[in-house]
Amino acid sequence: MSEPVEVVSSASTDVLDLQVRAVRHGFSLRAAAVLSFATMRPIYVFTSMAGVAVAAGIGSWLAIPICYALMLLVAAVFGEMASRWPLDGSAYEWTRQLIGPRTGLLVGWAYLCSYIVFMAAISYPMAAKFYSLLSVSANSQQKAVTAAALVLIATAINLAGRAYLKVVAYVAAAISLVGALVFGTILLVGHRQHPFSSLWQSPEGGAHGWSWLTGPFLIALIAVTFSAFRGTEIAAEVAEEVKDPERSVPKAMIWSLVASGAVVLYTSAALLLAIPEASTSSLGSVTDAVWTSSLVVQVNLGVGPAKVLSGLIILAFFAVLVIFQMAASRTLWTTTRDRVLPAHNFFGKLTAREGLPHRAIIAVGVVAAVLPFLTSTAAEYVLWGVAGAALLLVYLVPIIGAGFSRVRGTWHSGPWSLGGWGLPVIVVTAIALLGLITNLLWPRSVYWGPGNYAWGPIAGVAVIIITGLLISVWAFREGGIHTRHYGHVDRDLQRIRLTGASTCAVCLGELPQGSQAQWDEGAHAVVCLPCDEMADLFAGKAGATDNELTEVFMKTHLRAAEPSASTLRRIRQHAAR
Repeated sequence: MSEPVEVVSSASTDVLDLQVRAVRHGFSLRAAAVLSFATMRPIYVFTSMAGVAVAAGIGSWLAIPICYALMLLVAAVFGEMASRWPLDGSAYEWTRQLIGPRTGLLVGWAYLCSYIVFMAAISYPMAAKFYSLLSVSANSQQKAVTAAALVLIATAINLAGRAYLKVVAYVAAAISLVGALVFGTILLVGHRQHPFSSLWQSPEGGAHGWSWLTGPFLIALIAVTFSAFRGTEIAAEVAEEVKDPERSVPKAMIWSLVASGAVVLYTSAALLLAIPEASTSSLGSVTDAVWTSSLVVQVNLGVGPAKVLSGLIILAFFAVLVIFQMAASRTLWTTTRDRVLPAHNFFGKLTAREGLPHRAIIAVGVVAAVLPFLTSTAAEYVLWGVAGAALLLVYLVPIIGAGFSRVRGTWHSGPWSLGGWGLPVIVVTAIALLGLITNLLWPRSVYWGPGNYAWGPIAGVAVIIITGLLISVWAFREGGIHTRHYGHVDRDLQRIRLTGASTCAVCLGELPQGSQAQWDEGAHAVVCLPCDEMADLFAGKAGATDNELTEVFMKTHLRAAEPSASTLRRIRQHAAR
């Protein structure tokens, strides 16, 4: 938990109204939607789709509606979870609620690593594109220094406050929207080289064959997956900072996704249809020009417009860098707030004026600024693969948890719900995500590089998971940071009324806004009333069995599901105080 703020006396009782989550509401529904749209950056079409056409033909356009349809399903499931648990940290907090704190820690760690790696994966090629725009030759060291400088500038913007972050998001959204639509329309109206039917035909014409679907199309799907998916959850990542998050966050995710998807479908079609008639294979250099210029635009419109487009892409991707750092810092802050990472007291601090996790922002910036010095052009795609696969795994885990919660009958929807469609949507989404993860991790030398590079994404994800497991073992050891702060809660508690959503430090149950709880000032922890009553009941009964505890727990908490062994352990430790 964070330090309490906004404490006021209640007029009707002696119970204090207390906001235990100290971040400020700084985003409206519109700002949250713009934040998501800017992150989805439709202008990315001009950095990758021509290269995709080289690998799979113009018919690779079909990968885009497939991916965005799946993203819409993901956003719908995430919307339900964000409506029930509108907490910063999104997937980390949802997993913690649905499955448990250990799995939540793994998901939070993977999410944090995914975004930091992705920051390096875009900052280095963005630096290369910057030098190319200036027609300056730069070595790898110069590119790394420039990439680090871009990360540090992004850090400064995040530290400056939410107002500056919103300005960056609005400008980036406008650049991405206007740039994509203007260049797309010019190409479609004045430079179309192929009939519209080629968008869903094989390179040879006619229907797609099995060899194409299981070969080139899967390559195209990789590019679209790690380019398009990131950003789906961004509005939920700052849920506690959004006004009326239970309703606003789901709307922001879906609205931004629909708008971004429509622009991408239109712009990508325009770009692919403008590829010169000679054949896509003659544009093989596009794969080398993905980050230096858009060769298709240059061939059709000239060098000047291509450079303008390159400048717009740099600005849009820099904004993405800023927003990604925000996302990573929020997850780092929430995990330290929940005391499951080392140095939680240090990283959990917030600024007094805006309630920003400034130390978490700086930590993310420092790590992301160092990574470009450890990468290279050859490893660029591997970094994209590692970051993309890790993110999809983060998406998958809470979705599986939500599915089991529905099957067990323990799911309770918030104001925004899928109703009876929830379980079917979850099943389809989980299967599709598993397929995309397998496709991303498959060792393909044609995409990730020759030799050991082909195994790079698998190795990178394995390192993230193993590191997360080691941190989890350390954090949850007997007497570790988690058991110290969540198991041993001071008995000198104060009755409060929550002015924002929170979670019980003992049973990890959700505590909605307006509910009463017990507040431990020393441990900065909230304990729900049923858990505190149980602790009082069993305070003098050290020999109580698990069955006795379970029976009382289910009665006091009005739950059908039995408590986990770790929950029973925390209740015993709480009672021992």
